[in-house]
Amino acid sequence: GAVLLLNKDGTVTSDPYQGRWSQTAPTKVVIEWPIVDEIMVDLDGQSLRAQTQFQVHTATRDPDCQPDTQ
Repeated sequence: GAVLLLNKDGTVTSDPYQGRWSQTAPTKVVIEWPIVDEIMVDLDGQSLRAQTQFQVHTATRDPDCQPDTQ
């Protein structure tokens, strides 16, 4: 699978692609990505499902992943 890095400046990186992200509501983050058709994040923020023109991907948040509070 691919690792996406959501940067504080609103960019998303995963070689060789770049995208943008924004928080549009307290429980909603929108990621603009060149090859993703749809992405759904569970309300608890613990898992997501993404669909591209190639296949469906699912992911679960790593329990060691903590928000940046700075």
